[in-house]
Amino acid sequence: MHEVKQLELFLLLRGFYKKEELANLFYSIIGQSIDFRSLVMENYLKVDHVDELAQIARMGRTNFNNKFVKSLAHLPTNGF
Repeated sequence: MHEVKQLELFLLLRGFYKKEELANLFYSIIGQSIDFRSLVMENYLKVDHVDELAQIARMGRTNFNNKFVKSLAHLPTNGF
């Protein structure tokens, strides 16, 4: 039943809204994760330690680790 309702919602959204409207609607939900992921991917080769990457992201280590897990599904390692 869940899959049927999910498909129904998807079809309704795609049928009644433009792609730009859907992007604006869902940006507040997924946009920050995409931005964080981009920040990590653009900078991880430039640093030697996770703490440096957390500084670039302007976050404490704990907050960085939590956001990393939410965005990339695993804990960062100390060395890259």
